[in-house]
Amino acid sequence: MVTRAVHLEVVLDMTTISFLAALRRFIARRGRPSVIHTDNFRTFKQAVSFMRDLLRGKSAGKIREELAMRQIEWKYSTD
Repeated sequence: MVTRAVHLEVVLDMTTISFLAALRRFIARRGRPSVIHTDNFRTFKQAVSFMRDLLRGKSAGKIREELAMRQIEWKYSTD
């Protein structure tokens, strides 16, 4: 069985803290996903640069730690 869904979570700014808070709200409402897929560069034009910024520099470690702690795999593709 395959289940897919789209869930939007509003954040007030593009900081790591806001991203992690949104991820925690998502998990509280929907449960912990085993995999998060973000795909298709054209669909997520603005979000792609946001995701890239999150995965660079100081923010990267915090986000990777949070995902690892919650046993969530994040698959990112711009194909």
